[in-house]
Amino acid sequence: MREAQDVSLEELAELANVEADQLCKIEKGESVPPIGVVLKLSRALGSKVGQILHDGGPRSDIFSIVPSGEGEEVDREAGSSGTGQGYSYQSLLS
Repeated sequence: MREAQDVSLEELAELANVEADQLCKIEKGESVPPIGVVLKLSRALGSKVGQILHDGGPRSDIFSIVPSGEGEEVDREAGSSGTGQGYSYQSLLS
């Protein structure tokens, strides 16, 4: 997204008030930014947060439709939490 707007790494770092080294690591996938940094970057690039989180564009594959009752069922037994209670849920994703 930064490159598409012809903004240098240093310019974006200054606009977003983020260290250029941190931004470089984020772009290379070597670091996961805190949400505050994501917000700063989205403002600096004039974009929505979702566009940054999803590689600069809309994604149709971030959700799926699962018919009622067909989601994966997961049961968790009581473990080391000390509560003595387990839980079960049905995933809404396929």
